[in-house]
Amino acid sequence: MSPFSRRTLLKSAGLSALVAASGRMAGTAAATDGQTPRLQWEPVGTAPIATIASSNVHEAELLFPSMLPLRALTGRSSDPAWMLWAWHHDTMKTNPHLHAWTAVDIEGAFTKLPPIARPAGDYISDSADNPYSFGHFSSGDVVWDPVGQRLVSTPHSVHWSRPKELDETPQDSFMMESTDGINWQWLGGDASPRLRCGDVTAADSNHTGYGRLLRDLDGRLQRVDGQYWWVYRGGHHAKGQQMYCTPLLLSATDIGGPWTKRGKAFDTVYQDTTLLGFDAFILANDTAGIFYTVGSPEYAPLSSMYAQASGQNDMTFTNPGVPIVLPSVPRQTLPALPGQAFGGGGNVVRDPHTHEQYLVQVINNAKYGVDTTVTPPATTATVVSSDVWLFKAVVQTLPST
Repeated sequence: MSPFSRRTLLKSAGLSALVAASGRMAGTAAATDGQTPRLQWEPVGTAPIATIASSNVHEAELLFPSMLPLRALTGRSSDPAWMLWAWHHDTMKTNPHLHAWTAVDIEGAFTKLPPIARPAGDYISDSADNPYSFGHFSSGDVVWDPVGQRLVSTPHSVHWSRPKELDETPQDSFMMESTDGINWQWLGGDASPRLRCGDVTAADSNHTGYGRLLRDLDGRLQRVDGQYWWVYRGGHHAKGQQMYCTPLLLSATDIGGPWTKRGKAFDTVYQDTTLLGFDAFILANDTAGIFYTVGSPEYAPLSSMYAQASGQNDMTFTNPGVPIVLPSVPRQTLPALPGQAFGGGGNVVRDPHTHEQYLVQVINNAKYGVDTTVTPPATTATVVSSDVWLFKAVVQTLPST
């Protein structure tokens, strides 16, 4: 299940329906070797592969995981065989960071590493009175760049100020790099945004985050038509109106940009959706496909989907795709805090040695209550812990079309 706005979720009258939906869904060059993405999954084991819990609601909540077979990608025996990364939502005012785990096998066991700090250096902004928030450091994709022999990630941050025509403050996306997955720097030493929000009327006037870079099944960046590609959630929230999100594409001849916006990727199941995120953007058998999750304008239910391009070496998506259903997994809750769970994002990768495909998904466990200070009273949720669950593919071909 892909990331969505926790602030929107907590206001949602349809929260219980969303939670129910969450429970249901709750070596080689994959671009050219003929293998296609898998769409049916079963849990691996009876427990999550990673867990984090905290009395700080921001620290307790994880989002937007990425999993890569790092040693197979780098070719270095000293690197971990597998690495898993996951992010926090925001408001880490003094110590913005992400988390990482390592394992010798994709099915575990995973060892948690110390938190990974935001790279040194300030975000560069258009003007001195409009910097980005130091503490909002969230939800970057992680892929391997075989040309630069490095990992590349795409976190986003938020402006301090908001145009008067908008109800939400714009959030732009940045790029950083690493050779080992632990120590990160801004890509090319440049801390400026690589993907900026559009004007106040644009589909991405408020948000450019929660995106994925086009890669193969093993995690290597790929090109189509000589271009790198990036799918992202364009958010638009005009003053006094409902927020909506659109899947948008951009491309570049160099991974560092400049990036050119290419417009809407496809029409989602729900038009003017309020919840949208991406689990993976994969080129397999020379055909691009997007794993994503979308929610209705009424916030629930969520649908997990796979959309595929019209043909090989083509970036045209003509329909919303086909639905994906994940089996339920046990919820983990802290003692004396009975709660329910909602999703925080997923990622698809295959084991380069066995060619088996896997999906990792974050499940955020929450304690629920009612906020009686607003009219009408609203359902509230306090995140107490996050689990990362692993699924393995059980179907080896795409549905016929």
